[in-house]
Amino acid sequence: MPGGSIDSLGPWPGAPGLRPGREVAARDPFGIRRAGTPRSPVLFLRGELDFFSVEQLRAALEGLSSGAREVVVDLRKLSYIDSSGIWTLIRASRAMAKQGATLICIARPDGSARRVLDLVAGDRLDVRDASHGPPPGPPSSAG
Repeated sequence: MPGGSIDSLGPWPGAPGLRPGREVAARDPFGIRRAGTPRSPVLFLRGELDFFSVEQLRAALEGLSSGAREVVVDLRKLSYIDSSGIWTLIRASRAMAKQGATLICIARPDGSARRVLDLVAGDRLDVRDASHGPPPGPPSSAG
């Protein structure tokens, strides 16, 4: 690089303390907890759903019983979702619809996941406000 190294450029704008090529540890690791019944499973997601964690979601969705009729994906504790996470939910919703099942996403009305899904997924996902009542599953003190 003429005139110096990439490190001489300083921090990236909009990403305080980060420089190109530096590894960044996940601040909020992704996790899935399953509850409900085989016919009505609930997946509780937490942390950051992105390119690096989306395989865990795919595996969890593929591992559901073929007899599932309504699958609830609780996004209330999701701190981040990128396009790979959104497309995984959309593809799962389409696949389930072909089998006569429904995928429902629960999100906080004021949460970032809800805003992103409203902008990107539009009517391709059934996204409901958490204010309509909590889905069945572990009590809030469990996580």
